[in-house]
Amino acid sequence: MVLEDFSQSVEPFPTKRRRRSLPSIARSTLPFLRWLHGYGFSDFLGDLVSGLTVGLTVIPQGIAYGFLANLPPQATLDNDIIRYGYTVQARATVANS
Repeated sequence: MVLEDFSQSVEPFPTKRRRRSLPSIARSTLPFLRWLHGYGFSDFLGDLVSGLTVGLTVIPQGIAYGFLANLPPQATLDNDIIRYGYTVQARATVANS
């Protein structure tokens, strides 16, 4: 077994950072800015219908789970809204990567 010395091939951290422009920082921080210019009204209608469908499914499901766990419905609904919000954001981030 041969072990190589990689210490010479590793470059040190750069001493000077490249400055990025504000639009570049905004596009990397807010991914929806990259695809917003191609987002049309038909896309909006599809997203609206799917959002309402998921919302109307989650509300009774959250109330039922709260009832089973002896929790108030507000606790489970808040949890569902936060969970689905993170799920949608994570999928959008992975899809735009």
